[in-house]
Amino acid sequence: MRKFRNAALAVATATTVAISGVSVAAAENDGQTPPATEQDGVSGSSKLWDKLELDKQATGDQLFGKENWKNNEEIKADTPMWAKIADSLFITTAAISVFGLIVAPIYNFLRYGINR
Repeated sequence: MRKFRNAALAVATATTVAISGVSVAAAENDGQTPPATEQDGVSGSSKLWDKLELDKQATGDQLFGKENWKNNEEIKADTPMWAKIADSLFITTAAISVFGLIVAPIYNFLRYGINR
């Protein structure tokens, strides 16, 4: 049980650090995107910038609306790649956390039982 608590504390700490880092980065942005520049002939980052379409904005309706990028080709063309990736990661992490809410207590019960 002690290892389980330590693991839960580590996950909670890592999540808090990650979320606070994202909020700080978002606060520093001020709504302006920095220009993509090439330095010394290295164009890999600008190619990634163009593929992810980081300069485009996305709305909640494009991601979570009744008609969204998954079932409407017109909306899919307007939705930037970074928003599609973020939406997929959101769904994946939600499924994993629900799985963890079910599996972790069952494992704990099977491992330690009621009377221990």
